[in-house]
Amino acid sequence: MRAHQARELAGLARGLLRWQPAAGAAVLGMAVVLRAPDQIWKEAVWSLRVMALLLALGAVFALDDAAADVVAAVPLPLSWRTGLRVAAALLWTLPGWTAALLVAGPYLSGEGVLWSTLELAALLACGVALAAFLAGRGVAEPGVLAAPGLAVCWLGLYAQPAPLALFTLREQDWLAAHLRWAVVLGLALAALVALSRDPALRR
Repeated sequence: MRAHQARELAGLARGLLRWQPAAGAAVLGMAVVLRAPDQIWKEAVWSLRVMALLLALGAVFALDDAAADVVAAVPLPLSWRTGLRVAAALLWTLPGWTAALLVAGPYLSGEGVLWSTLELAALLACGVALAAFLAGRGVAEPGVLAAPGLAVCWLGLYAQPAPLALFTLREQDWLAAHLRWAVVLGLALAALVALSRDPALRR
């Protein structure tokens, strides 16, 4: 029964979910990645970091809904409805990130590609969790607030003291930095799961 309802919601969502910001972010991000065909590995790392931020900013709009009352009336738990939106955001993100890796990936080691993808996953989880929090507080278009909030947090990471730095270009520091990224990803996913529970169950 729920699978049938989920398919109906997925069909309905095609006309409701905001995919335009994600498409625009992917195009803008590819312009950044392609700006220097002869880029060295440091430039490749930073171009992928900018691409990851732009893709995450586009993905947070997946929780906006031009017809929220229609979707809310679907007899599915909040977790299912949120999960479908998150899945849509991932589907929008993957082609852009794959294209970016095809261009910038050859300048990086396999480890660099893995770490860059971890940064993308953490940013996506943080952005969607922030949008889910705002949606749960009755904000009709949470992406409008979540996107600048995520951008400010991303810029704030540069103020991290060296022992807690998440951005580094020293390959010997990448493992420690990305263990911290993994912690951020885990916390964001836990928050998203908690925010996706129906309010009655939370109480």
